[in-house]
Amino acid sequence: FMSIMLQVPLLQKTIGPQQKLGIICASLSSMGDRLYAACGITNPASLVIREMRGNPHFDHYMDIGSPVNWASIEAEILKTASSMIENDPSISCILLQCSELPPAASKIQELTGLPVFDMTLLIRWLQMAADYQPYAGFLRKAR
Repeated sequence: FMSIMLQVPLLQKTIGPQQKLGIICASLSSMGDRLYAACGITNPASLVIREMRGNPHFDHYMDIGSPVNWASIEAEILKTASSMIENDPSISCILLQCSELPPAASKIQELTGLPVFDMTLLIRWLQMAADYQPYAGFLRKAR
């Protein structure tokens, strides 16, 4: 489970052949045939991939690693997600490929109305399988 992209084949099967999976990554250079093969992705044509590189606040954070204004980075992430959905309405869920993006997942979901998957969800799934807790129902915190 070394790659968030391991979720892609499952998500592709779930959404079906007519829908697309939106992926937001740090850099397009991290994507490609080698990664797809390693993760069992056989239909990359159904992926709509957008990168965060090129956004000034995200770039500054990734290049310098200095203290950042999270609100500015989050605004860039939300703009990327929004434009991705506007440009391709066949996207039916979003995967955050970059490990820096999960703090924005709930806002992306709120903005787009789509399911959002990321590394934290994958980790929770694996953790629950390794330490299954007795069923106690599903309670949500009010937002």
